[in-house]
Order: sequence, then structure tokens, then C-alpha cells
Amino acid sequence: MNTKEKQIQETLESIDSISRAEVPFDLGNKILQRVQKQNGKISLIKTKMIWRAAACVVVLVGMNIFSLVHFSKSKVESLENSNPIATEYFSYITNS
Repeated sequence: MNTKEKQIQETLESIDSISRAEVPFDLGNKILQRVQKQNGKISLIKTKMIWRAAACVVVLVGMNIFSLVHFSKSKVESLENSNPIATEYFSYITNS
């Protein structure tokens, strides 16, 4: 046998002595006790984080509404005074 075949044979023989892992006797009871301690509460996300995310969403929506109202009026006024081609091109803004 050459060295490759010998190494393959040794590897295959090494799994002959493997035995099955043993589970502790009271593992099932420990799992059931932990589940019962939770009292059915499943909390994946803390409420503090939910309130922070909601506050961020409210701030972002408020800023978007403010910028839409404020900048759309100033843009239309500046377009009317600057360039007649641009005024005609963006006339759909003034019509609504």
C-alpha cells in the first residue's frame, strides 16, 4: 500500500471506535421547568426599543411632510421667476 491508501484506511478505521453521545437523564425536566418559568411570555424585542423605533418613524415622517410643504412652494415661486422653459416644463406642479 502506498501512503495515500494507508492514510485513507487509518481514517476509515478511526470512526469504528466512535460511540453515541449520552444525554443527561433529567435534561427533559430541566427544559420543561425553563418553559414553565417564562409563563407563556415570548419577548423577542424589548418594549424600549419599540418606542425608540416608533419615535424615529414619527420624526422622519414629520420632517418629510415639513420639507414637502415648505420646499414645493418655494421651488414653484423660484421657477416662475427664473426661466420660461423651466416654468413650462414644470407647469404640472403649479396646476395641482
